[in-house]
Amino acid sequence: MEAFFVLIAQVEHGSIFALWLSQKPHPDFALIILKLQRTSLPPLRTNKLALVAGLFDASGNVLYLAATQLTRLEFAAVLSSMAPAMTVLLASLVTKQRVMTLQKVGVAICLAAITLIVI
Repeated sequence: MEAFFVLIAQVEHGSIFALWLSQKPHPDFALIILKLQRTSLPPLRTNKLALVAGLFDASGNVLYLAATQLTRLEFAAVLSSMAPAMTVLLASLVTKQRVMTLQKVGVAICLAAITLIVI
């Protein structure tokens, strides 16, 4: 994932084609797998959470590209590496999963690292 962050930061200002190209194979592979399993595409009405997750993922990539062009690369990369911490937070809030002590420590370390970078 870090390699993706570094490479996408090299994209020319104002160009979103590289970002689209980096994400294009994912739906293609999903459709191939559905075809091989001889199953149909599930209706969007029953998969609203998956649709929202996909929109958040795409939005995150676009926002990361914007951040790399508007701020320093290392700052944008550290902020984007907070994704696992956000996953833990969302799992706790949305699905009411219990957050383990080790996970809380990891989130705290991530927040401390961001604070140290800002200082």
